[in-house]
Amino acid sequence: MAGTPRYTRTTRHFTRDDNSDGEVFTTRTPHDNSFVPRLCWAPMLEKVKYDAAALYAGLAAAKDVAFFCDNSIFDDRTPHEAWRSLFGSAADLFLTPRIAEEVRPWLDRRPGHPVASALDDGRLDVLSAAEWSNEQQQAFIHYTNLLAMRKRTMSWGEIEFERRHGRSATEADADEVRSLVQRATGERGFLFAKKGAEERRRTGRISFADEELVYTAVAHALHSGRQTIILTKDEDLLDQFYRLTSLIDTHYRSMLIAAVYEANFASFRTYPIPHRDEWAEAFVKDSGVLVERPDALPNEVLPSSFNFVAISCWLIGERYQRLTFGAETEMNDLLDVKGRTLGRNTDRLGTRNCHLSMMSFSSPGPRIPMCFAVAEDRTLEIAGQHVPWVELNDVVMGVERFKTTRYSPVIVP
Repeated sequence: MAGTPRYTRTTRHFTRDDNSDGEVFTTRTPHDNSFVPRLCWAPMLEKVKYDAAALYAGLAAAKDVAFFCDNSIFDDRTPHEAWRSLFGSAADLFLTPRIAEEVRPWLDRRPGHPVASALDDGRLDVLSAAEWSNEQQQAFIHYTNLLAMRKRTMSWGEIEFERRHGRSATEADADEVRSLVQRATGERGFLFAKKGAEERRRTGRISFADEELVYTAVAHALHSGRQTIILTKDEDLLDQFYRLTSLIDTHYRSMLIAAVYEANFASFRTYPIPHRDEWAEAFVKDSGVLVERPDALPNEVLPSSFNFVAISCWLIGERYQRLTFGAETEMNDLLDVKGRTLGRNTDRLGTRNCHLSMMSFSSPGPRIPMCFAVAEDRTLEIAGQHVPWVELNDVVMGVERFKTTRYSPVIVP
């Protein structure tokens, strides 16, 4: 229908007031990357028509920008001249190992293609996590597996069905299993669950190339401090990019809150963690507390001096759309901690972890205010990582919050 907004399922999330934590104002225009306020997202809500030739010319003219390419952008609609311009420019273009593996059969059927030549001579570079430190490799394993859980949640639905009915689900029960998953994960999560289940049925495995690409691009930006842009025609990557940056933002603030709590824990008011429902599943009994926090604490703990880096995901299919996150290179410290502890947000509280967000949990009790949790996690071991149940809940349920960015010609206090 003419005039109907062309949202993706990700940007539709940004149109809903019940997901917003208010507004943050900036005096910069959207044409400036620093338009994105600190640790906020600046979405282009609607997909728009664009000039593909002008876009590729702009990419070729970019300086000190790292582009990460999804295999979906390699098609026969893009003129060879556009690729030659890109690979002859100062732009840095990267693939990840799984994306390179997926795109190779397409290139083998097109000998002499500019992309194949660039891949062979290194102008299109394959960036692997194997080149990073051990801590950074472990963080890569942690977050790629965490994101990949979204594609495994149909299996959770089968387990939940068995828990409720005392028997395994059959084909006749498929609708109920899907309904369980859809109610738990919402529109965005259900599409990933369905896609993962269909892929497993078709091929016997689930590809995690998207998760590898998104994490590697974000980590590269935090390591290097360089503006980084993911190029894709696949809306799934946009959603995984948003989910990953939301997780890392929450875990980063959790790490900083843990340091403040460890330094002055006696000044905080605490409450017992319930021994019921998801609380009992998430934490070792009597291993910690809920800690009351002022609304401003997640911002007050941020370092006063930081290094901004813009990280974006661009959809460049028939229409154009982008989502940008205003990150800071200090978040790289979190990735080191994640890798060193094999999954925790802090190494300052012994075996206990710190979780800022308990949004996906039921109320801990009447008259208990907003709290963060300090406790020993119950975890799921994945590839040597101890992934907290809190994080599994967050990644599957999708509880991201955001502040709406507003332009103002004058500073608004």
